[in-house]
Amino acid sequence: MTPAAADHLTLWNLGSQPILVDFEGGRIVTDAGLLAVRALDRQLGVLAGWAQLLPDPRSPQFITHSQEALLTQEVYQILAGYPDHNDADTLRHDPLFQILADVSPDAGRPLASGSTLARFAYAFTRRQAELPPEERPVLLEVRHAQCQRLKITNQYLIDLFLRTRRAPPAEVILDLDATDDPTHGDQTLSAYHGYFRQHQYFPLLV
Repeated sequence: MTPAAADHLTLWNLGSQPILVDFEGGRIVTDAGLLAVRALDRQLGVLAGWAQLLPDPRSPQFITHSQEALLTQEVYQILAGYPDHNDADTLRHDPLFQILADVSPDAGRPLASGSTLARFAYAFTRRQAELPPEERPVLLEVRHAQCQRLKITNQYLIDLFLRTRRAPPAEVILDLDATDDPTHGDQTLSAYHGYFRQHQYFPLLV
């Protein structure tokens, strides 16, 4: 093995061709299994149908990312284990997530930033900030918008379940259960549970 240029090494020659190792890495992505999930999602139209039902309070002249693009980016970040909105500031340039959101990695168009995703998730609009503080019903408006989204989503999940079955079932049973998820530090929203005698998250699963 002989040193070559600073960015690669020459190991040996294979006939007349040298075998080189470089450390550039190229455009490497992880979580490629999400491509299979996205293919199924496109076939069933899950996110596309959901996005069409959600109200969009944004001013049209200031919209850069469609509601479906924001929803797709948010959902696939969560599926990949990146639930925090600030993760988007890095992932918005990731070629895999751009492909998932139907954006060409070579187009030079990054996905939504973390702040844009947060405003979308919490239903915050600029017009609320323009009101005087004493007349600004921000929390009530945001809570109303979130509850409206939940109602729409709940109904959509029922419709989605029915249309993806060959025949409507006579009965549907929802099994709700919670699971203890222990924490070992000062994680946000974790708390002490007397029954399990530990600090933990306690998510409700359906």
